[in-house]
Amino acid sequence: AADDAAGLAISTRMSTQIIGLEQSIQNASDAISMINTAEGALDEVTNLLQRMRELALQASNGTTGVEDRSYLNKEYQALYAEISRIANNSEWNGRTILNNTANGSSSSLVSFQIGMDSGQTISVDFGNFTTNASGTFVDFVSAGATAGTISGTSTASAQTKASAAIGSIDTALLAISNQRSSFGAASNRLTHAIDNLTNVTIN
Repeated sequence: AADDAAGLAISTRMSTQIIGLEQSIQNASDAISMINTAEGALDEVTNLLQRMRELALQASNGTTGVEDRSYLNKEYQALYAEISRIANNSEWNGRTILNNTANGSSSSLVSFQIGMDSGQTISVDFGNFTTNASGTFVDFVSAGATAGTISGTSTASAQTKASAAIGSIDTALLAISNQRSSFGAASNRLTHAIDNLTNVTIN
């Protein structure tokens, strides 16, 4: 310090900034990994919903018998249960991320520290894709059994239930597409943030 007091102060400040920038780059990389994990889970949910829609369309056909519909409904219910399991069990770094607890407590909004100073953050909403009262897929069960099953005691009742299921599935697919789009936009934004932080660090 005695050799160059001012130089030491300047060097220390810049070193602190560089260390902060390097950690911010790591934070952004972790954020992208977390987003990619959630997006991958929703990709699988999309596949499940599309298969469920296919089963509902098959069940709504007049040539399908009551017994056949019961078989179709077994697969439909199994796929529905898997959607709920994915929403409640998809984890990143020990925390579930698709059931409104992505921030570690009771919120789906996660704030990522992407900068060397306080307040330089990017927030991402991970949503709630459970089938409970506050989840995205509550419409499957909100109307009693009609949206949650594709079988019935008669062709007419089964067709009514299958049609309700198709409507619910279409709503769910739209919600999934919107969320995946948000994830993609956030991931691209974070990638550009990393590029900028790297440039600042080097300079």
